[in-house]
Amino acid sequence: MRSPVRLSAALALPLAAAGCYVTEADPAPVLSSLAPSCAVTGLDAGEPVIHEPRLTGYHEVVVRAGRVESSVLQHSDPERPRITWTALKTATVDDVLRAAAQPDAGRSPGRDELAAAVAGLGAEDGTFIGYAAVRPIELRFTGTCADGGVISGYLYSWTGSEVGVVKCGTPATATARLAQSERC
Repeated sequence: MRSPVRLSAALALPLAAAGCYVTEADPAPVLSSLAPSCAVTGLDAGEPVIHEPRLTGYHEVVVRAGRVESSVLQHSDPERPRITWTALKTATVDDVLRAAAQPDAGRSPGRDELAAAVAGLGAEDGTFIGYAAVRPIELRFTGTCADGGVISGYLYSWTGSEVGVVKCGTPATATARLAQSERC
C-alpha cells in the first residue's frame, strides 16, 4: 500500500480547481481555501445534532461597597457558521445555511452583548458573571449544484443564544449555572 503524499498548496489548489481528486491526509486546508464552485440548487440534510450549551464569552464584575471594583472581559469566542467539506466542490456557508433552513447565521453574541448585559448592574455587592452561550449544532448534508455536481459536508453552527448576568453563589438557570461553575 502506498503512503499518502502531502501536496503543497501551490500544487494541490490548481489540481483541485481543475476537478482532480487530491489525496490529502487532511483535505480541510485545501477545501477551505477554494473559491465556491457550486451554485446550490438542492440540499438534503440529516437531523441536526444539537449539543449542550457552550459558553462563548464571560465578563467578571466585582462590586464592593456599592461601587464597581473591577470589570474585566475574561473571554469572548463567538460562534460563526462553518463547514467541513467532504467533497471537492464547495459552496458558500450562506448558501448552505439558507438551503438547510438553519435559523441562526452570522456571529453569535459576544463582547458587545456582554458589555451591555453587565452595564445594567446595580449597587448590590458581590461577584457577578456576565455570560453569553449558545447550543452548538452540527448537520450532515449533501447537495446538488446547478452544473450537476455534488457537494457534501458538515455544517457547524449554533442555535438558542442566551446572554445574562448571574451572581456567584445564587440560584440560577442551567446556562447561568454553567457560567457559575466555570467562573465562580
